[in-house]
Amino acid sequence: NKIAEVGITSIRKDMFLESPLPANITLEDYKKNLGDLQNPDNWDTTTIARIRSYYANARKRGIKTIGIVAYSPSWLNYSKYVWGVPKDMDVYEDLVKKTYKLYRNDLDYVEIWNEPNFDVFFHTEGSGMTKDEAYAKLFYHAVKAIRAVDAEANDGKIIPIMGPAGFNPMLTSTLETILKDPQTRDSLQIVTYHNYDAKHLKEPSWINYKKVMNKYGKGDLPVFITEWNSEPETKTFSLLNTSNQAINYVGNKFIAFLKMGLAGANYHVIEALDLRKPNDGEGYMGFYRWKNGHAELLPQAKTWRLLSTKMMLGKGPSNIYDIQTGDNEINAVGFKNSANQYGAVIVNN
Repeated sequence: NKIAEVGITSIRKDMFLESPLPANITLEDYKKNLGDLQNPDNWDTTTIARIRSYYANARKRGIKTIGIVAYSPSWLNYSKYVWGVPKDMDVYEDLVKKTYKLYRNDLDYVEIWNEPNFDVFFHTEGSGMTKDEAYAKLFYHAVKAIRAVDAEANDGKIIPIMGPAGFNPMLTSTLETILKDPQTRDSLQIVTYHNYDAKHLKEPSWINYKKVMNKYGKGDLPVFITEWNSEPETKTFSLLNTSNQAINYVGNKFIAFLKMGLAGANYHVIEALDLRKPNDGEGYMGFYRWKNGHAELLPQAKTWRLLSTKMMLGKGPSNIYDIQTGDNEINAVGFKNSANQYGAVIVNN
């Protein structure tokens, strides 16, 4: 409820294709439908209910949902990991269809995979393909499965497909592979990437992506940064994550996103600070913390209030105006909200 109140308008969460299925079966077991394995009614319903709750709880509060098609069961893949390339694309399609169908009613967008150009999240050994080739194949079959379910439902709902969710905006070959292939080019409706500006690019970070999009006549596609922050993980307190400095940092990012005309941006992470996990990078990252049984928002949430419904910047027509202050210490934009009220957002250092 607190997250919705301050203006969080979308969340991004994995569908976890691998999680509801038994881990100790083989590809042949599934293909033979041993014990009716192909029937989602026989999958782990507790896991399915937990994943469904992520999407349903957000949508009840007016928050849009991005469901990630990731990853796949280890028994299906060339490698022994869930981040591997599926050996049988027909089975992969079947799993995507059934998984997507489970959550479709509570989804607004579908993103294909997560950081396929990052070694941690995509293992291609044994497949004989490069990461870009393997991702293009995954993308094609995932889209095919999703659109088959949409056609079967025949309810007019066509959920936008997002990708490639690259981990570094300087690396564009995965996007180029999708856009240059006639089989996949027109399936991509929203371009996505991740940016952690302490490691990658300052805003506007989409410069290299835009060049590739323009090269293939797709410069007008919407762009989402589906993960952003100063850094992807931290094992100690970070001033830009948990202190009052996070207010200025987020404010400057918002102004950059508005000037870019970015269609969407998902902060990493919209979860609780968890100091019980000192060896987990996300243990020192979060949007709120639990204190005496109550959720308490971290300082950066103050900046999100610019996007709250009280400001009326998203409910009906509104305008954003660039402001030239002539002062390198001040970053600003002007706005006219949907009630025809004028205002300004000013961030200093």
